Amino acid sequence: MNYFKARFKYLVESILSWSAKRVLRIRKPFIIGVTGTAGKTTTKSAISHVLAKVLEQKVRSAPGNLNTEIGLPLAILDLEAPVDPLGWVRVLINAVAQSLFTFSPKGASEVLVLEYGIDQPGDMKKLLKIAQPKIGILTNIGSAHTQFLKTVEAVAKEKSQLVTSLPKSGLAVLNKRDRRVIAYQGRTKARVELVDRPADEFALAVAILVAEHGFGVSAKEALKAGGDWQRPPGRLRIFDGVKGSVVIDDTYNANPISTTLALDQLKRISRDKKGKRSIVVLGDMLELGKEEFKAHKGIALLAQRVADEVVLVGTRFRRVVNNKTTWFPGPMPAASYILSLVKKGDIILVKGSQSMRMEKIVEVLLKNKKDSALLVRQSPYWKNKQYLTP
Repeated sequence: MNYFKARFKYLVESILSWSAKRVLRIRKPFIIGVTGTAGKTTTKSAISHVLAKVLEQKVRSAPGNLNTEIGLPLAILDLEAPVDPLGWVRVLINAVAQSLFTFSPKGASEVLVLEYGIDQPGDMKKLLKIAQPKIGILTNIGSAHTQFLKTVEAVAKEKSQLVTSLPKSGLAVLNKRDRRVIAYQGRTKARVELVDRPADEFALAVAILVAEHGFGVSAKEALKAGGDWQRPPGRLRIFDGVKGSVVIDDTYNANPISTTLALDQLKRISRDKKGKRSIVVLGDMLELGKEEFKAHKGIALLAQRVADEVVLVGTRFRRVVNNKTTWFPGPMPAASYILSLVKKGDIILVKGSQSMRMEKIVEVLLKNKKDSALLVRQSPYWKNKQYLTP
């Protein structure tokens, strides 16, 4: 069975890759690429939002995080990932049809904002063979995906190829606050621009810089265009919670660097909103390999320094529980506990890897239940998917 799954996956990747490359050769869009350990989708969203308002060309980016050898071609071809084998057959037919019946655009080429994700050595090279960007953004580098890449240095080497492969006429946008990122400013032929902003301001700052330095738009005009931008679901979005609390929803995914950034934002938001008490609810972080225990222990200790109450969820966090933390095996028992714990003035941060389904906790804590439509993983597929311990 595993053999047939592997062969089918290879067939899907091959057809989608061929179709996407052919469409790109014909349409010749201006490609902007975003990579990093955290913040890829948020940064992509901000760039797309701003550019769509200030450019005459069509600006397009796929929703969600289509950033793999299968996801990237789907984003290029403007197709959704199906949830069943028959759906994949329809997608492949559509992909081939696009490649055969796409014609050169009559007007200016569109701007395509793509997200590049990696898990294993060689992934970035494969993605760049599909779509080579002219502008590349490196958000940050941390210990995610070390299950296969083993070390943070290997992650840095893999992700940095997005900017080191840029042409001399290209533009590399780097996070000045990440030492591993700025180490590559002298290793690309492209012009380099550094962004020095805290995590909650980084994505929009990048979007404004790309508009200004990549397309000649004034910073004032770009700033105005970004005024009504909102973060994608599950990325540090703030909601009114039950009993007069505030809920910070960062449940899209989690790794050590994104969780550290979220804890920093908890401190700022708690200060700005004059919170009486801060509560951190953290679900397991996956795909960390040998770094797993060390990463969970470090994050748990950091959470204890930041928050008044720390609730941990999942088998990985169970190994690091102490008398200053409360542990639950899954999201629903944790949600019931937090609901009984919460008081007026509490600021609650909820975060965890996708498979931990931490959005279920946020949904319980919302003051306005209609806000649940703004949470991540609200499609019928996800709503009907039973939680299983990853």
